[in-house]
Amino acid sequence: MKKLTLLMSALLIGVVAFAADAPKVTLDFSTKEAIEAWGLPSDYKTTEATGLTYTSGGNTITMISTSGGFKGIKGENGNYLIMKTNSILQLPAFDFAVSKILVYGRSGASTAAVFNVYVNGNAASTAVTSAAVTQTFLIASAYQAAGNVYGIKVTNKNQQITKVEVYEAVAGAPANVEFSLEEQAYIEQKVLTLSCPTDGASIYYTTDETEPSASSTLYDGAITVDQTMTVKAVAIKNGVSSNIVTKTITIVSTEGQGTKENPFTIADAKLLNDKYPGAQWVIGRIIGVFEDNVPVVVDATAGTETAANLAITDGTDTIAVQLLNGSDIRTALNLKDHKEFVGRDIKVHGEILSYFQRAGIKNTDDYEFDGISTALEEETATEQKDKKLIENGQVIIIRNGARYSITGVELK
Repeated sequence: MKKLTLLMSALLIGVVAFAADAPKVTLDFSTKEAIEAWGLPSDYKTTEATGLTYTSGGNTITMISTSGGFKGIKGENGNYLIMKTNSILQLPAFDFAVSKILVYGRSGASTAAVFNVYVNGNAASTAVTSAAVTQTFLIASAYQAAGNVYGIKVTNKNQQITKVEVYEAVAGAPANVEFSLEEQAYIEQKVLTLSCPTDGASIYYTTDETEPSASSTLYDGAITVDQTMTVKAVAIKNGVSSNIVTKTITIVSTEGQGTKENPFTIADAKLLNDKYPGAQWVIGRIIGVFEDNVPVVVDATAGTETAANLAITDGTDTIAVQLLNGSDIRTALNLKDHKEFVGRDIKVHGEILSYFQRAGIKNTDDYEFDGISTALEEETATEQKDKKLIENGQVIIIRNGARYSITGVELK
């Protein structure tokens, strides 16, 4: 087992605040009565930057949405506030310092939704992905002031909110523990360091999903991570605790390295999806396009009008490659104009992000064809006369009543 190496650094910045155990303010959208009390519209509304205000229980919210809109849902399938991309739920100006904000999602919401808390256009916390679970936003000390106006902004997909809890900060608590690693996937072991900006604070942590306290392991060095691990850490000074910070560091074993010389495989992309930032190289074989969230085979007898993406496969799984509108990449690769590329191996360069409800390659900005043999080209030409379909992500060729893989291996 690989170890975690944790080194502590303390910087003199003064004290900040700490969230109380119970919320100071709760905004409820979880029942039909709550939606009606707010007076939220039942049809989508878009607004100007000034927004539309709604009041319930003495709290006033402002909904801002320049595109997509927002509305209140009430019915048998659930009650909640739905916000589309670029919508903002602006909270009241509280007369107390805020340490954290909890946003409650629902199981039917998009797992690709990205949102964060902002103050005057500045990110006051760390953006998170997935509206389907409860998300905790720890407010940075610089934004923990009474009178601040916090806005929960959705920057991708749809958010569905059933409740918002706002926690008051308590003076005298140490700052939150800072992690040297982001909560993402890594393809090799990493060294994680923890630190607290508050001078004299002690850090305690756990790796078994339990909440850390003064009776947990004291952070005093030398732990190194080589497997997926959830670390929870708290800073304590003079008996007062900071917020608990939780991060899951994901370690995965991949075939490739994401370089042009050693690209990630499609299996690698599935492991790294939405967890590995930056553009990477991924290799696969072109078999068609995605339509209505499913791959569709393209060949000489069944073309496509879709130019916005490619479907590439490794023979087992199939993912989509985005071809951005107006880009040279779309002009060069789209199968509407270039059916001759079907069956060719290709390396594409882009970000490994959810696309068509699965791992995909978005913001594609480069590509390179691998050389394929004459035999394969002849085989592909022959295959184009046969019937193709996709079963469990694998291209199946029906030829004279027999089933074959795209590489010509007969399937039993």
